[in-house]
Amino acid sequence: MEKLVTNPKNSSEEKYIRGHLLNHNLGGEGIANNMFPITANANRRHLDSTESVIKGWLASEKKGNPTKWVWYQVTADLIDKRLNRPDKRENFIKSTFNCRAVLKDAGGKEKQNFMTVVYSTPHVKEATADKFEM
Repeated sequence: MEKLVTNPKNSSEEKYIRGHLLNHNLGGEGIANNMFPITANANRRHLDSTESVIKGWLASEKKGNPTKWVWYQVTADLIDKRLNRPDKRENFIKSTFNCRAVLKDAGGKEKQNFMTVVYSTPHVKEATADKFEM
């Protein structure tokens, strides 16, 4: 992270953050093996496309809906990087978060599932997330 732009004053596509693979509100800790440098913009796309859906599934559980559980997996895949320039603005990490979520009922039957791919690309204002229903 010390080789990347992290200034909070920069726009979300121009700075990196330590992105949780497993969201803090879903039980993910802020420890090294649960964090990966992504643009702040990609972090927002991860929340909007994936984490908010899972949080919704779990929130309905708390409201008295039948017992269910969620299986969720995220992998960070490196596409390209440059971290050897003295000027941090010239360094970058391009990556994807590949996510899969499965909602099951108490008996183990799948109720819903989907996959998302969240792209972390610096200097791109509209980072995208592709979603695939399974």
